Amino acid sequence: MKLKQLAATLALAVLPAISLLAQEDFRELTPQERRELRQKEQQQLDSASYAKAVEALSAQNWVLEAYTIQGQRGNLYHVNSTLNFVMVEDETATLQLSSPLRAGYSALNSVTVEGRIRDYQITTDKKGYVNVSFMVIGYAINADIRVSLYPNTNRAEASISPNTWGRRITYRGFIVPLEDSSVYKGMPR
Repeated sequence: MKLKQLAATLALAVLPAISLLAQEDFRELTPQERRELRQKEQQQLDSASYAKAVEALSAQNWVLEAYTIQGQRGNLYHVNSTLNFVMVEDETATLQLSSPLRAGYSALNSVTVEGRIRDYQITTDKKGYVNVSFMVIGYAINADIRVSLYPNTNRAEASISPNTWGRRITYRGFIVPLEDSSVYKGMPR
């Protein structure tokens, strides 16, 4: 037990020293070199998240956590990505739209609908966009969904076009594997 405490104390003492050394190396760089280093690190992160997103899309286990929603009249709304999402889990799709201003069916002030997936298709175009299209049919939804994953990042856009009511709604956000997602799902209708 004391050995574990000693190791933890030693690690806590060494980490700030390593951090200071890294900061000193970073300070020695010119502003242009710092910018290039940050861009290179960001490209590596984006590339890794893109690969995970493509894998999740292929496995049909993913979530698009939306940070904006474009409404039926073209207005953009910034939203909470934990409560606004499009989720695909095997053969089931879940769409949730939440608003702090209007009441919904659940305690989250959200509308959550689920349905079965039909005709799930993945294509990649010349520019590197990964496009997924499928139909969702359920108790409270009958819609065509088209998802576009941007090249070399996990940023994506999902357009929901209802076949029975309303107009198209577009979710914009990040695609993450289902197991890495942090969404909070309300009771489906």
